[in-house]
Amino acid sequence: MPLVRISLLKGKPASYRRKVGDAIHQALVETINVPAKDRFQVITEHDPEDVWINLVEVAKENWSFGNGVASYAPEEAALA
Repeated sequence: MPLVRISLLKGKPASYRRKVGDAIHQALVETINVPAKDRFQVITEHDPEDVWINLVEVAKENWSFGNGVASYAPEEAALA
């Protein structure tokens, strides 16, 4: 479950923010198999000089889809 932080220019209408969030979520579902119902996004608005993009990849074995269990970790590591 990735946490996506989206920074946009100030003044964008809600419909635009929704479309951006939808497009990013769909790309994550299609490319790295994020579960369709796992949508964790924070959308903020800033002045032009404050906008930046940062993508941080996390190794699959560090993912957890619930109950604190690292779903993709080798079984012996998950039991530790």
